[in-house]
Amino acid sequence: MSTTPRKKVPLGIKKTARKLFEAGVNMYDIAIELKLNLQTLYNISSKEKWEKGKLKELLYVKEQESLIGNIVALQEERKKTYRVLTKGITDIVARGQTNLKDGEVKLNINENIALASQAKALQTNYQLEKELYGLRTPEEEIDLEIKRIKLEQLKRTLEKSSEDDEKTVALRY
Repeated sequence: MSTTPRKKVPLGIKKTARKLFEAGVNMYDIAIELKLNLQTLYNISSKEKWEKGKLKELLYVKEQESLIGNIVALQEERKKTYRVLTKGITDIVARGQTNLKDGEVKLNINENIALASQAKALQTNYQLEKELYGLRTPEEEIDLEIKRIKLEQLKRTLEKSSEDDEKTVALRY
């Protein structure tokens, strides 16, 4: 009577399963995704003492970091747009510098109306986009930077704790 030898689960699949489990994914879903027997996964997790959701905080910090990066990029793009628009207004004023009288810029009526309209539109758009895109003053930027530093410290603490545990699979990004 001969028996067929058991197949061993490859180390790469074990690591992937552990990452998913420690990220909070259900064991049943992992078994389906990796095409493994559910009982085999339970046996492996029991032997290696996997902890469900252990890396959840680290994933949250990583996600927040990514979102903040996207927001900052969008804000910088909008700020550049407003710099260009503001430069257009200053160009109109600079052209009128040749018409100085008693320290005041004298523009013709058409230029004066255009300048006032452009300035009002720029101001209105900036207020709307300040709310929409979160454009910030330098003081608000400092507050955001402090929050980013705190998130970075939390991320390092979580990564260090996962590295200290020899059985934990560290995330690489």
